[in-house]
Amino acid sequence: MGPAGVGKTTLVKAVLDQSREYEGFEEAYVKAVKKALIQQKDLVLPDPGYIRNFVTGVFNTVFPLSMKLTPNSLKKYNASMFSRISGLSEKMITLYYSKYPRSVENVTNHLMEYTKNEERISKVLNMFILHVERYICIENYFKKILILVPGGFVHLSTSIFAPPDPKKDLLKKDVQKYIENIPTPEKIVYLKADPKTCVSRMKDRSGGYPYTFKNLGEKDMKENIRRSIDCLDVAVQSLDLRDEQVIEVDAKKDIDELVREINPIL
Repeated sequence: MGPAGVGKTTLVKAVLDQSREYEGFEEAYVKAVKKALIQQKDLVLPDPGYIRNFVTGVFNTVFPLSMKLTPNSLKKYNASMFSRISGLSEKMITLYYSKYPRSVENVTNHLMEYTKNEERISKVLNMFILHVERYICIENYFKKILILVPGGFVHLSTSIFAPPDPKKDLLKKDVQKYIENIPTPEKIVYLKADPKTCVSRMKDRSGGYPYTFKNLGEKDMKENIRRSIDCLDVAVQSLDLRDEQVIEVDAKKDIDELVREINPIL
């Protein structure tokens, strides 16, 4: 985990490129969905005509005409689509509710307390639910291998408690309450860098700025990243109280040096 621009996705990709011992989060999700569809008799795929109409409708509403769909994005999208129309997605979300009954309600309340923009509230909540479905699916159908996640539930706290122009200042008790009601991984690597470094790296991203930063000036970007770092620091304190393992790493190092440092830890 770490603030936007710190290099989470870049580091995960570099680690995966050098070792077959690990699996990426998206790749593991696709495999988990395939496994679930094969194993579960209560999951039913509709007829091809329904699937075709479903895909056409979603593509028309979700994907802009100018967007270039890569094979990888189609692969991930297909897994998500089949998860939804087969009932797997609903099943996984229900399972999450049974394990963490207050989690989604808390996230919704926190978003409304901290965020002024209703569209952002909807986007972040949908992002959280999507992560819930993928996380639980992997947990249930894809085990016995280390999954690398360039973010995760703890990282999502920054989207909840550190939006642009927040309604109120960050309260430690709110982050603690959030951490108490989410699943946490075996190990968390906290990539640390200052706001200036993060903004500089975001400028060089092939995919452009993240959603939160698209309409912000550089000064506001740095301020938002500072709030994100404050949020993550509080999250780490909460994780320490739960005896969770958090490894802090200086993300300003060269990527090859970071990979050499991370591999023994994993």
